[in-house]
Amino acid sequence: MSAHPNPPRGATRRLTAHQVAVLAAVERLGNPTVPDLAWELDAMRPSEIVRVLDALERKEKVVGSGCRFWIYLGDPTGIPEAPQIPSENIVRYRTI
Repeated sequence: MSAHPNPPRGATRRLTAHQVAVLAAVERLGNPTVPDLAWELDAMRPSEIVRVLDALERKEKVVGSGCRFWIYLGDPTGIPEAPQIPSENIVRYRTI
């Protein structure tokens, strides 16, 4: 039973603590990659961060750009050993 007598139509559940932390980091960093977020949120593994970002995308809190194939790579510019990918394929996130 809802605590509110007439819950708003389309009401969504509250964000989890991890979702709040990742959303705050995306807002703070501006347009981060997953490695940027992993460095900022050192208590979370990159795979956990990606799962949280997926949930935040479903809740329409963040939007990702780029090619998901490269999601864990980040921006390889300046790293000679890393595969060089086009800048438009670098996966970045921003808040909506």
